[in-house]
Amino acid sequence: MSTADLDARRYEPVGRCIYCESTEALTDEHIFSRFLWGSAVLPKASCEVCRRLTGEFEHTCARFIFGRFRVVHDLPTDHPPAKAIAHLSIEIERDADIQTVEAPIEDCPGAPLFLLTWAEPGILRGVRRSNTVIQNV
Repeated sequence: MSTADLDARRYEPVGRCIYCESTEALTDEHIFSRFLWGSAVLPKASCEVCRRLTGEFEHTCARFIFGRFRVVHDLPTDHPPAKAIAHLSIEIERDADIQTVEAPIEDCPGAPLFLLTWAEPGILRGVRRSNTVIQNV
């Protein structure tokens, strides 16, 4: 299955949190985070507590790990900056001295982006949750 197969797909409701198995206050869960172009949804698949925790983690990734990549490539965001970003701060180290310079966005190279690919999640294959690590999938 490719990410194109998942694009904008809405699965049947899970009915329990895919993280902690709670059945209380369930919300929708994006299979791939929206900041990574994810639009496929598992309805009723994340409790409010786990939604908050995963949301905080995704926010950190989107902003601090993928932030410059997203700005350079003008990727969509739910919270665009008030003004278009024209410059990026870049730290340059020379002879153990660190200097911060402002570079025009058009001069900033698009940093390579390396992502891991995983097997299709077990929940999409009808596999029940377990604590066992499956190898050679």
